[in-house]
Amino acid sequence: MERKHYPRLITIAVLVLMMVAGLPMAAMADASLQWQIERVYYDYSGQLVVEGYFFNNGTATVNGINWMYFQVYFKGQYTNWWLQTEATFRNVDVYLFPGQGIRWQFNITNVEYQPFDYWNVRYDVNYNYH
Repeated sequence: MERKHYPRLITIAVLVLMMVAGLPMAAMADASLQWQIERVYYDYSGQLVVEGYFFNNGTATVNGINWMYFQVYFKGQYTNWWLQTEATFRNVDVYLFPGQGIRWQFNITNVEYQPFDYWNVRYDVNYNYH
């Protein structure tokens, strides 16, 4: 074999090795927990309820939420937005296989009742998966 082919063979070998090394990374499990809020309201006992559903659209099983942090904003017809409350929920027992969803509600206590026309909830979540 001629020496002029060695650089081409070395380049091809390096590219093949890079592709083979990248395959396990692409095949690793990935979790993606989505939270869709449907309603925010006060219940009969005065608790503020944030209601919606979780959906796992990843490829790994979600096996618990370490914490979920909420900021709930309200707006009246003739008012600006205001922060009504914030809350953190810890160790939420949510277990979802890939493609599975579940309805859920969070009840926030010790919130003064305020009438509102519009709501906006910002949240952050930290969860486990395997």
